[in-house]
Amino acid sequence: MFFLFILPGMMFFGCRDGREIPSEKIIGVKIYDHPGELEDLFNQLESTGINTLFTSPELALRKGFMNMADNHGMPVFLIVPTFYNPEVLAEDSSLFAVTATGNKAVDDWVEFICPNRKDYRMRHLEYLKSLVVELSPAGLSIDFIRYFVFWEKVYPGQTILDLPQTCFDDTCLSVFVEEYQILIPENMTDLKGKADYIIEHHGLDWAEFKVKTITSYVQEITRALNNIDPDLKFNLHLVPWRRLDFDGAIRKVAGQEVKLLAPWVDYLSPMCYSHMVKQSPTWIHELVVDTDQSSKGQVLPSIQVGRAYREEPFLPGDFRNALQSALKAPSLGVIFWSWEALVKDPEKRRVVIDELVLE
Repeated sequence: MFFLFILPGMMFFGCRDGREIPSEKIIGVKIYDHPGELEDLFNQLESTGINTLFTSPELALRKGFMNMADNHGMPVFLIVPTFYNPEVLAEDSSLFAVTATGNKAVDDWVEFICPNRKDYRMRHLEYLKSLVVELSPAGLSIDFIRYFVFWEKVYPGQTILDLPQTCFDDTCLSVFVEEYQILIPENMTDLKGKADYIIEHHGLDWAEFKVKTITSYVQEITRALNNIDPDLKFNLHLVPWRRLDFDGAIRKVAGQEVKLLAPWVDYLSPMCYSHMVKQSPTWIHELVVDTDQSSKGQVLPSIQVGRAYREEPFLPGDFRNALQSALKAPSLGVIFWSWEALVKDPEKRRVVIDELVLE
């Protein structure tokens, strides 16, 4: 059965099962803060060709922001992190996810909460409900809904053995052994020993368990929020790995199974930050195609604007190539990370205008 969705300035045909096709490309941008006048901001966004906003809740809560977005015909998706929550972890360190080595799930700035902590999930879901009630956004952009891995510094040539396995805290271990009827040998008393035993002897079950954990929470979120607003749309941030990259690490490490996530959301947004992860611009299109094979008509790639984690320059020409690659079919459009970076780099903003406004 087909039906019609209408958002300000944009029309969608199709159904939640992944076959919604927008009547125009979605040109989005992630924007987290803006200290200046809102009218100036929206005029700049409009002149750059932006038609959809992916914003922090803090910015969306700023007085007048949502009304101005509506007046300019720009749907607002709230970007809300899930299992990355440093503020909560600072309050309660027992929530930390635990790696197979027995350490807290921390790498650089990334620190993760155990995805099986029902107390946290309930608290987080109540927060999401409050945002939807207060702000009535067009959509929710679900970020960090995965298991711990600092993918931003995972490069070609590495293997799945170089990546962390989580979570092995008491909560995850107890849920896993009960659900899969696993008997861990009595002589395995330390956490590392238990983790090694599970990975070696029950690796397939462990990967499935992680996928079920992540998928189940996506289901909880979408069902609960659609009870509040049946028209609310969902975008989900994906680790930028193809199905077979790093021996299937997107599901075995991150716990994201695209074909199982796709029915619950409207868009899937792989974070195709090619320069960051030492890939060519053509890789972006390859990643979009691979993701689309498991989620027809739902892929909305995000690309980087500024340089990140690497000293090598990310030149306007490289950015143009990345943008052109991201827009190739079957892509539904593009999301820029971020507006702040575009403002700082007039040459790249000019690239966007050339490619999207003056074409």
